[in-house]
Amino acid sequence: VAKFLFRAFLPLVLLGATVVRFNGISLVYGLLLLISPLLASPSTESMSGHTGGYLITVTVFSTLALLAQVVFQGYMLAKSSGNSTYGQLLPPCSPLESSLRQIGLQRLEPNDIVNIIRIIVPDIAMFIVSIVVLVACRMLIPRSQDVSVLLGQDTQSQCPPRRSLSRRRSQVVKVLGEVCVVFFLALSGVA
Repeated sequence: VAKFLFRAFLPLVLLGATVVRFNGISLVYGLLLLISPLLASPSTESMSGHTGGYLITVTVFSTLALLAQVVFQGYMLAKSSGNSTYGQLLPPCSPLESSLRQIGLQRLEPNDIVNIIRIIVPDIAMFIVSIVVLVACRMLIPRSQDVSVLLGQDTQSQCPPRRSLSRRRSQVVKVLGEVCVVFFLALSGVA
């Protein structure tokens, strides 16, 4: 389950967050998507290494992106109370509005529901999915100390080698995940 979440589900959501809008936040999501196939599948060793760091990076970035959206939209809404309308603080095509739009912070028109969904939903989806994948990988993959205790071994000794059938399955899952990522990258026009 952890391999499926890491190799298929997370890249699909990263791809969706990259494709539906074009701004700096989506660029970072696209870069995270391109890094994904280069990492080892979640395992006891990899979760304490680069794969674990990658999942933490995705979670922190998606949290910061969502927080920036909430703060920006809240500020725009707070400034619109009284006589002024929403977004009056940022006139269209002003240098500040253009810069913020390139970063990913865009004023929303109240009548354009599709655009609101296109701008806000990717950050919400990435926040939820990144936390779910991180927690699932941490919970489903035992730590090396837990494995050695369950096997009745010392923490200093090596774990026994895996069986060839499970090794083949993990290789097949890894290859399928990489093929899916490359397919979706080609489909989006990134590759």
